[in-house]
Amino acid sequence: MGAAISKLSEYVPSREGLALSLGCSNTTVTVAVSVVAVCVVVYGARAIANNSTVRVKFHRWLRTTLRHWVLDRSMMGAFDKFYVQQLPRMQELNDATLRDILQLNGSCAFATEHAIKSVYASIDEFRRSVPLSNYETYRPYIDRMVQQSETNLLTPDRVVYYATSSGTTGKRKLLPIIKRFLPGMMELISVVQSAVWRSLPADTFARPEQRGFALVSGKKPHLFPRANDGTPIGPLSQAHSVSPLMPGMSLLLSVFGVMPFGLLEAIDNHEVAAFVQLAFALMVPDLFRIEIYFAPSFMHVVKLLQANLEELALCVTLGSFQRSSLVNAQVADVELRRQLSRALAELSLEYGGIEYRIARGAHINAQLDRRNEPALLHRLWPQLVYASTTIGGSFAVYRDELQSYLGPDVPLINSPLYAASEGFFGFSISIKTAEYIFAPKAAFFEFIDEEFVTEVCIHLSLTQSQSHSISLNVALNLGSTADGSLVGTTTWQAL
Repeated sequence: MGAAISKLSEYVPSREGLALSLGCSNTTVTVAVSVVAVCVVVYGARAIANNSTVRVKFHRWLRTTLRHWVLDRSMMGAFDKFYVQQLPRMQELNDATLRDILQLNGSCAFATEHAIKSVYASIDEFRRSVPLSNYETYRPYIDRMVQQSETNLLTPDRVVYYATSSGTTGKRKLLPIIKRFLPGMMELISVVQSAVWRSLPADTFARPEQRGFALVSGKKPHLFPRANDGTPIGPLSQAHSVSPLMPGMSLLLSVFGVMPFGLLEAIDNHEVAAFVQLAFALMVPDLFRIEIYFAPSFMHVVKLLQANLEELALCVTLGSFQRSSLVNAQVADVELRRQLSRALAELSLEYGGIEYRIARGAHINAQLDRRNEPALLHRLWPQLVYASTTIGGSFAVYRDELQSYLGPDVPLINSPLYAASEGFFGFSISIKTAEYIFAPKAAFFEFIDEEFVTEVCIHLSLTQSQSHSISLNVALNLGSTADGSLVGTTTWQAL
């Protein structure tokens, strides 16, 4: 029994941690966690650890249970709830967000040194008192936080992660993230998923046992650069590998994704990581979604699939990477290659084992001569409902070609969540429109007149290419994000 209880920590994060990661209340997740705990004890930790068939059945049961009792229930109606409770009160809620931010951070050094009060008589008074700024205003404070471990500079809360910007517009930026950022983010994700599914035919809603394929990245915790106090630094997309910001997220990525996340973290070559994820995705016959955040990355993955389709089919047929020239050449760790092969073969057990692998490999091989024809992705995954990537702005040039790979029956939707390392700011109200609406509790949005947008961009030293068109003409006050991170000016077109 002691061994079984010990094994629980591997499969079941704390109730609070799982609730945060799923975007649910503690009460909602209690039943699911309790049932999972009982199941682990009944099966026995050793059986789960050593018996592939038991482990596969357990993971499938865990996935369907969490989907049905937690994720689907938290998602269904989330958009309608937002529509009724938040949309009519956008200004009120956004003003309240500013008050919360000021009360939280009003005692920190930045607020004190810039004479920012914890309470203002009105929003207009705040606007008059606190000028717009850019990252350079905050860089000295963040440098002190990172290099000298100083606290209470931008926020009194403990920073759990420093998210890095891409650095495409200049010197790399570090965005401090605090733990209270997560609940609002997960709530917004539930609203986003609800908005997507309500835009699709009801009969296409994914069954609980189905998987989606999201291209993810990660690395082992010891590989992250660290601030002087040990706080990890890296892209927000890899925070789940190391940060307490996302408790239980690695488990969820393994359960709902196509492969064990811990194995993916051990692959230090991006090309190999994408290839391996494709092999696992191809082993799954009923994917309902493909999600790759940026269109250029999506296109690269499709080209990788086309170029290596025969080798990928062989991996699926054998349930092994033993004959993969790419994996053998780039993954020197023999034990890692063995574990990857075992996990791939184990995945096939969910769908029928050896006989299934042979049939699935033959299906993939049948596409070799048609790999350049339209609808390749839909032929490989006939139950695909939609694909998602960022295809707005300069990425719009990829739209038509990506849509051709999907075919006419699988919609390619623009990323429904408007997100960045600085925060999550809004979401698409429907897959049928390019319009976004604000998330009023994500950040304080300071609206400015359209005639002053150019003047503000000049004041903040922003180029035209740094303005993004979405929904309304607005500049974000850089001192007002909930986690103390900083936002560049964004131009939004009127609805």
